[in-house]
Amino acid sequence: MDGVADWYLLGLALGLAVAAGVGALLARARLALGLAAAAVAGGASVAVVLLALPLWSVALVAIAALVGFVALRGLSASALPFAFLSAAGLAVVPALGFVEALAVPVVGGRVSRRAGRRYAGLRVLAKD
Repeated sequence: MDGVADWYLLGLALGLAVAAGVGALLARARLALGLAAAAVAGGASVAVVLLALPLWSVALVAIAALVGFVALRGLSASALPFAFLSAAGLAVVPALGFVEALAVPVVGGRVSRRAGRRYAGLRVLAKD
């Protein structure tokens, strides 16, 4: 990790790994091409790591994919394709792959907090 290109490739791999985690959610939701999207994003991130980066970065990429999967599992099925495309698109921009890997847990926490309160009024009406 001695050059700017190495740091860019690490950010790219982290962003693509987050996209692979969201792609795994797409596959779990049985949306069309979800498994293919997860495989392409995951394969691209692993290829970048194995071809150009040190071996310790494999652990970072695996953690980023897990974070993308766990943090965004509260999203609805209609929001998952947008989340996948935006995660993959932001990974290409320099330094945003790092920001994406750090921001996804915050966004996921916000989604999970709001998911329980979304239809609270309807549950009150259903008790009668």
